[in-house]
Amino acid sequence: MIDLHFENNNTNNWVGIVIPGWDKDSNQQMIVILKTAFHFNTDGVLRPITPAPAILYHGEYHDMVPFKPTPEIILSGFGTGVKNNPINISLTYHNKKHWQKNTSLKKLSIQQQSLARKKPKYPPDSFNFAPHDQYLPAPIKGGEKLSIGGARTPALNAILPALKPQITFHTPSAKTLLSDPICDTLLVDLQRQSLTFTFRTAMLRTHRDISPGLLTVSLPHP
Repeated sequence: MIDLHFENNNTNNWVGIVIPGWDKDSNQQMIVILKTAFHFNTDGVLRPITPAPAILYHGEYHDMVPFKPTPEIILSGFGTGVKNNPINISLTYHNKKHWQKNTSLKKLSIQQQSLARKKPKYPPDSFNFAPHDQYLPAPIKGGEKLSIGGARTPALNAILPALKPQITFHTPSAKTLLSDPICDTLLVDLQRQSLTFTFRTAMLRTHRDISPGLLTVSLPHP
């Protein structure tokens, strides 16, 4: 059994889970999934949402995938009853890498995915939900500029926060620092005016041979 404990999470604006799965080379692993979210408005300031959105186990979009070969941005909450509401959304990185999309979609556009319990036999992008034009050039590390604009959409120009959780696995005999979690998903909900960041990392072991222990998540100071 592996327990997950958050340090410095007094406002409960992070949630997480540990699940079995596979990596992209078909090695069994224990996957750690972390989530946090922020509310945005026109002042460009992001405010933590408490409590954090729950881990999604199923549905049109969910969190129960073992990895994402390509970071992605999920767009949701475009509203209803609007015939033409063109929206421009862009993300600019420190190194000037740039992603941009113009759209007038009315609903979330995704591919259906599910957690692999057996050796994977599917294309390398099987665990991406977004269409290909919403794949990002790099994971989100903080400091990127997110811009959203549209005739009927709350405008946003914000710098994304640098979120760097660290995870340590403790057993009676040792403690091991896991690889840094990667933010592979940014969910932008225009109706709720929220940004949800999802992180993943893993231990290359199975739930059968891993020693019971505790995973502690050290969170960045607000």
